[in-house]
Amino acid sequence: MKTLKSPSFSTRIDSIIDNIDENTLYNELLKEEQKLLQELKEVKVSFGWKNRDLYLFAGKHQDGSILYLDNNVWWKMSFEDSVKVYSLDEEELSLKKVEQYKNVIKVPSHQQKKLWIYGLRYKIILASFVLKFSKLILQFCKDYIKERKTFGVPIAKHQMVYDTFVIASSEIEGNILFLRELSTKFSIDEAEYSKFFKQINFMLENSTQIIDKILPVLGAFGLEDPFIIKNFLKIHHISMLKGV
Repeated sequence: MKTLKSPSFSTRIDSIIDNIDENTLYNELLKEEQKLLQELKEVKVSFGWKNRDLYLFAGKHQDGSILYLDNNVWWKMSFEDSVKVYSLDEEELSLKKVEQYKNVIKVPSHQQKKLWIYGLRYKIILASFVLKFSKLILQFCKDYIKERKTFGVPIAKHQMVYDTFVIASSEIEGNILFLRELSTKFSIDEAEYSKFFKQINFMLENSTQIIDKILPVLGAFGLEDPFIIKNFLKIHHISMLKGV
């Protein structure tokens, strides 16, 4: 099976997770869009999502087209024929199944592979930001409970709190190891892509659930902390943008 190795991409993912790279999620995704623009030789390319479907704008909104992933196959359709636009600024679209459109063309096989690769990179970047914020919250929680006591006993020494953090730390680190490995080598087989997408979706849901379990352990004071609130919301927001 052929594979695509991408050391530079792997390094980017490491820097995001380890909180070294201060770029925003938008800027990181913009880098991928610019690369894909060059690969496909399009005037403009922009990733988007709606109802778990991943798509790409190609060309200008008014006279461009949509590259749309449906049943593991990329299709190309005219912008006006394919979507109902609610907000051009937010790129919020209403997409239907591909067979419901008249003017639909299957993207050539050589471009299919390029789109799969960039679609997967896009999802990995989303996941890396979720894990980045998960790590930050977990570390903050550990530091926070060291200063709190119940009945004269440090919260960190309570068995329930200890078990919660051990399990959460283990699961988050497991997700991080999986994502780091995935960012170093992509399979070009379409069936493998579908598996990777599902695995990343599961990991995103798992990471969100972990944070949901951690926060109640802190108590009301912890839930009021701006740092926790901010990063908690980021995790839930990004996890909703899972694409495929």
